[in-house]
Amino acid sequence: LPVIIVILELFNLFAKMASTPEEPRGKTVSALSLLMIVILFVVSLGAYATGVTDGTNGWDLLSAEAQTDLKVHKLMGAWIVLFASVLLVFKFLSMIGTKSRVFFFLLTIVFAMLSLQQGKQGGALVYTHGTNVAKVADVISDLDDAKEELEEAKKSQSINIAEEKRALEEKITK
Repeated sequence: LPVIIVILELFNLFAKMASTPEEPRGKTVSALSLLMIVILFVVSLGAYATGVTDGTNGWDLLSAEAQTDLKVHKLMGAWIVLFASVLLVFKFLSMIGTKSRVFFFLLTIVFAMLSLQQGKQGGALVYTHGTNVAKVADVISDLDDAKEELEEAKKSQSINIAEEKRALEEKITK
């Protein structure tokens, strides 16, 4: 979404430059950009909330280095939510005034760069440190192994019980 918003705002800037009072242009692009920014704000809130939950669940399984990286990722996520709300406010201001359009466009570029960096950090947490992937997979594998051992123990116990039952039946019949 941040990259799409940058592209929309670039089109919007050019449309507004070609706009005249008699023939206004760019209203549709501006409205679409506003809609995308509202969606972006809602998505960033949801991403932050789920990230906090996911990070908390996997915290104990992480190395010290991964925990430090996760703290930075969480902090940057909070800044992105805040920045998304600022972006929304400045979008409204850019729709009102002409001077703030270029500043708003620059804000969208900065926001897109922050979002891409956040994605890169999140990917590193998953693919480098195995956050909630490798460690959780190991725990699940250990759990599966324990379940198999339990099933084998149950089968072994069933066989022993069946053998004891047959031995008792033989004694009774003799």
